Amino acid sequence: MRHFLPSLLLAFSLLAGCAPCTDYCEEQCLCDGQGDGDVADSSCVETCMDTLELYSPDVREDECTARLSVLQEECR
Repeated sequence: MRHFLPSLLLAFSLLAGCAPCTDYCEEQCLCDGQGDGDVADSSCVETCMDTLELYSPDVREDECTARLSVLQEECR
């Protein structure tokens, strides 16, 4: 159990760190017209997330946050 808990905490912290990237990808897909109403096309979101893998984990969240901010200004 001791070894399981740190792994579980690490998984949650990684997921939490990806929230800006998920938000960015969903909004990018919707802005590009790839979705239905308020729901982005899942294949578009997956492709977007895959492209963000180019960034190291410690830089990825900041990059996604910056991109999301620009996207929200441009895609109104």
